[in-house]
Amino acid sequence: MEAIILAGGIGSRLQSVVADVPKPMAEVAGRPFLEYQLDYLAWHGVSRVVLAVSHLHEKISGHFGAAYGGVELTYSIERERLGTGGGVKLAMAQVGGDDFLVLNGDSFFDAPLAELWQRHHECESPAPRDSNAAADRTHAAPHDMTIALKRVPDCSRFGSVETDANGRLVGWREKGIAGAGAINAGVYVVRRAFMESLPHASAFSLERDVMEREFASRRFVAVESDGYFIDIGVPEEYARAQTELPRIAAKYRR
Repeated sequence: MEAIILAGGIGSRLQSVVADVPKPMAEVAGRPFLEYQLDYLAWHGVSRVVLAVSHLHEKISGHFGAAYGGVELTYSIERERLGTGGGVKLAMAQVGGDDFLVLNGDSFFDAPLAELWQRHHECESPAPRDSNAAADRTHAAPHDMTIALKRVPDCSRFGSVETDANGRLVGWREKGIAGAGAINAGVYVVRRAFMESLPHASAFSLERDVMEREFASRRFVAVESDGYFIDIGVPEEYARAQTELPRIAAKYRR
């Protein structure tokens, strides 16, 4: 497996505690946050990671170089802000496979990657158009994107994702609405052909411009997991990560 980590975040909400490094390099218990993600990917058999970098990118490449923990590292440098979608389209030029993982660089989700990968490659037919089921099966196709979900007691900070009984995406709830729900946890399996088909300009959001607007016409499915999740994008969660993340992620460190 190969992966892209979106590691270009500025971390404006963390400026009071982390001011001189990209957000994925913020220290958690004395280690850059990005190391925890790379440990997790290496443990799951990911052999190559493309780091999509921008803000203070030399601090990331200077720390990690060309490899970490047996994982080959390359860098996709954004010379202008491209958003998550544009960042993935630029970085995937360095990915060799037809499908690849994408992770947000400021959150950690202990998702079952093998299950996510398997679900992504389960071809499904569209709803039958007539009684000829055999003919319908000839139109089976892989999913465009498979999204890892985490159910939380209050999804107001993130918004929530709605799925049907088969895990297909059927709706999104905006941020700011309190209540329990399943959130997009920032771990995806993405089909290259799908990304290449997107007509968007160079800068766009994978979440707002694609997932939330095009779920009805695309093959998007989700896998919900109860694994540990944390987003270090705000000071209180960053502080919580200092004690929780090292304990949770210890099993992945080699």
